Amino acid sequence: MTAHLTFTETWTMAFDGDNNGQYNIIREQGLDNVLMSLKSEPLNDDNFCIDDLEEAPLTSVPTSAHNSATDPPRVKRPPGRPRKHPVTPAVGASSKITNVRSKTGCFTCRKRKKKCDEAKPRCMNCKKNALVCEGYPERRIWKGAKERAEEERMKHQNLPPTPLQPILYGLETLEDMIFWKHYNEKLSTVLTVEGELKNAFKDMMVPIATKHQGLMHSILSLASKHIDFDTPYGINILSNNPNTTLGALRNRSIHHQNKAVQEFYTQPSGEEEPIEDNVLISARFGQMLCFFLEAQVEGKSPGYHRWYFLEYRRLIVTSIPNDSAFLSFISEFFEYHMYADELIYSALEPGRQTVSEGTHTHSNIDQPKLLGVTDGMLDYLSQTTAIRNAIRRNMLAYIDPIVDYKSICKVVELMNAINKWVPHWPPGDSRESVGYLYRQMVYIHLLRTVNPPSQIATAIMPSPHAENLSEAVESSLALLKNLRPNDPSQRLLLLPCFIIGTASVAQEHQGAVRIAIKTIKGYTGMRNADTVMGVLEKVWQLMSAGEWLAVWDWPEVAHKMELDFIPA
Repeated sequence: MTAHLTFTETWTMAFDGDNNGQYNIIREQGLDNVLMSLKSEPLNDDNFCIDDLEEAPLTSVPTSAHNSATDPPRVKRPPGRPRKHPVTPAVGASSKITNVRSKTGCFTCRKRKKKCDEAKPRCMNCKKNALVCEGYPERRIWKGAKERAEEERMKHQNLPPTPLQPILYGLETLEDMIFWKHYNEKLSTVLTVEGELKNAFKDMMVPIATKHQGLMHSILSLASKHIDFDTPYGINILSNNPNTTLGALRNRSIHHQNKAVQEFYTQPSGEEEPIEDNVLISARFGQMLCFFLEAQVEGKSPGYHRWYFLEYRRLIVTSIPNDSAFLSFISEFFEYHMYADELIYSALEPGRQTVSEGTHTHSNIDQPKLLGVTDGMLDYLSQTTAIRNAIRRNMLAYIDPIVDYKSICKVVELMNAINKWVPHWPPGDSRESVGYLYRQMVYIHLLRTVNPPSQIATAIMPSPHAENLSEAVESSLALLKNLRPNDPSQRLLLLPCFIIGTASVAQEHQGAVRIAIKTIKGYTGMRNADTVMGVLEKVWQLMSAGEWLAVWDWPEVAHKMELDFIPA
């Protein structure tokens, strides 16, 4: 029996006579790959004696064998049983390498199932056979989960931003978004008097603007002009948007203004035939409303806003919007401001009819939001203005009596109507209190109108009703004090403040009017409040100088100051 054992250690066998003649395996330290032979001979000799046997000397391994450069270093195995599957010994350089199919050869050789020498950029096998070498597969480097996640993050982080087309026309730049946000969050809120839940400037105007480019430009132009960048609010806008500048915002504002005007004058106006498209009709009214509000925002205008009054009167007859709620909203808005505009302008236009003397369109208003239009109070104001204009003409023409019989009869009729008038707003609505303020306003306007001073200025106010006038002013200012600075009705207070201010003779009354107008300006942001204040300051200077004739004729004061504005 011959056994070939290959271990990393040397094993010997010795006969143990004390153990019933069994062989014991003795482990000795040796070299790997040492070939051990065990030869067993048959015992046919009858004279065999176990005592005659001698132990063979251990085979010594040559020392030089351990010094071979090709042998690996010895690794001492820990004590214990030998491994069932010994470790495969290291293969030397001269050993034969198993031919494993390569996966890094060029694609051409792999398709042809030929061995590739993997030369770069073109393998020699392809070159020798005049073949097109298709290159090598991309070498993949194994990466852990964290490395792959980081690689994906960096890939997305370094991607250049893809420009997206605007969803709504006109909202194309950062400046446009600033104007849009200001209109929706600030301007539309101060324009309405019914609160956020019934905001026609958003609920009605914005949906139309998404369908009409001209109205969208008009809304953005209006919003851009309303922002005052000298106030903390405007400064905060600039600080929160470092990617834009004041110059860029102003240039974009001019862009929207020009586009709005261009669209308005290139669209059908209904002069030749009525406009059939309801979107075009509503958008045209909406643009005129925005143009008019721009005149209020800027505080003064060269009078072009009156052209929109004429256009409104023409269009409301020939092309009526289908939406009754929008029709009511737009009609009341224009009617209200036409009443306010005639206070100054009608006095300077001889022969011009007031709103009360012209054609009424109140039948279009079935959902009133403002004060004085449908309830008739502003019509009383307009009738008083017509009487004042007639008296002014008599004064300029030196006609005596200045207040004629016809005017006196009209005054009595108006006083009776004013005494019977009550507001129709529900209790708790601040417009009820403002309604009584409007009644005081018309009363003061009428009282001042029928008591003009003589043509010769005097040192004291030439009116037997000065005491009544002072009491009316004081009662009006008490109503103003009861309104909160953030009340939506602040939008309606500039008109009564102007009329009351022209009759405020006492210093304390003038100071209260100043505070009220400052509060209105703080709430609405409309710079026509500054224009109103400028005219009142000039009127009060004339009061201090005793020039009562000029004080009574305050439309002429505004005209001499070259202020053409709407005090509302």
